[in-house]
Amino acid sequence: MSERDKPMDGLSERGFGYLIAFGLPGFLFLWGLSYSFPSLANWMAVASTEKSPSVAGFLYTTVASFAIGLMLDAVTWLVVETALYRLTNLDRPNIDDHKLANADTLTAFQAAVENHYRYYQCYANSLIVIAIAAPIYLFHFSLQYKWWCWVGILAAVLILGWKARDELRSFNGRASDITS
Repeated sequence: MSERDKPMDGLSERGFGYLIAFGLPGFLFLWGLSYSFPSLANWMAVASTEKSPSVAGFLYTTVASFAIGLMLDAVTWLVVETALYRLTNLDRPNIDDHKLANADTLTAFQAAVENHYRYYQCYANSLIVIAIAAPIYLFHFSLQYKWWCWVGILAAVLILGWKARDELRSFNGRASDITS
């Protein structure tokens, strides 16, 4: 059996990558909206209270976080990735898919994905979460007129956007180098 065919090899590394790329931003979105929507706050409270800890509550929250994270990733692709390439003159990677047939090349490419692209997804998806959930939160608690709230949101969006671009640039460079 080849190294690639072992089903559990690298599962924990990939699982961590999926957690930071989709799970954390999805949970951040749920948590942010729970302050504005009482039914969501109740649902999350039941899933985390000491009175009723359950595998089902944890699993339900986890699945919902991943589902939302995946949907956010589609919005990220449409909005953030398009903007990063067009507005910041970021070079697209030159990936030769045929070279991924080599096991060593595939392993190196997967490492680039886990070490850079998953972090790009986390930062970019979190940027979308903040851009959507923070204004809802501010309006719900009548904080929309507080300038410092908007400065904080803008700062978070700019920092996450900058870091997302940096990780995407790093991934693009490594992916191109590995497959060219």
